[in-house]
Amino acid sequence: MLKLKLIAWSDPNKILADINTAFRKRLGGFHNIHLERRNEMKKNMGTVDRGIRLSLAIIVAILYFTGRISGITALVLGIFAIAFFITSLVGHCPAYTPLGIKTLKENK
Repeated sequence: MLKLKLIAWSDPNKILADINTAFRKRLGGFHNIHLERRNEMKKNMGTVDRGIRLSLAIIVAILYFTGRISGITALVLGIFAIAFFITSLVGHCPAYTPLGIKTLKENK
């Protein structure tokens, strides 16, 4: 069984290095394991952008539950509505990142 010593680490990269070392020792020199720290999702959506997305998601939900949209239209709009709802709650749009779009105002 792999045992890791739990200590109060202050550096996340140190934690990953120690875990890598423990795995390598346990697996007898198998060195292809590499753990890395991922960048956290940084907010890239402003308040207006989030409000518009949330409003559109609510409008699609109302249209669906009142029977105004159905079939494939409801499915496609429902998928977009779910994506808009989640991104408005989180404040991060994954599609904005590769495009370099940021509607969040920077505090000076």
